[in-house]
Amino acid sequence: MKQRFLAVSSLLLCITCSVEANAQQTTIVHIGVKAGTNFTKTSSASSDLSGKYGMGYQAGLMARVDFNRIYLQGEAIFNKRKTSYDLKDGSSSQLKWNSIDIPVVAGYKIVSSKDFNVRAFAGGVYSYGFNDNISTSKALREGLKKIL
Repeated sequence: MKQRFLAVSSLLLCITCSVEANAQQTTIVHIGVKAGTNFTKTSSASSDLSGKYGMGYQAGLMARVDFNRIYLQGEAIFNKRKTSYDLKDGSSSQLKWNSIDIPVVAGYKIVSSKDFNVRAFAGGVYSYGFNDNISTSKALREGLKKIL
């Protein structure tokens, strides 16, 4: 219940909040709230397991600092992910886990106009997974052991 409240609150904040700090008519710092859904599917080399897509959600904060056409952007995003497996014997199991992702990118404004911007960016992401929960049958545990 607490997680659902957090997800709905984050979504409402995303819709209603956007803060910009201005200095002498030029936007320098952008701060915002992010929220969305994710679809996760894991695959295996074992022919005994068949992965399915599972829907989760994500919510977080972002900050971007502009230096004319060049910018640096960082984010902190909480992800709730899940997926499931089907076995040949007809049983299925779910995998659920949470993660904190911290992407950092550097970018360049290719087109900067009043109506729209086109940007190119590159960077990396640090991801920390936690609170993993596997609800499995004995056959799935054996199949996962073969893979790992």
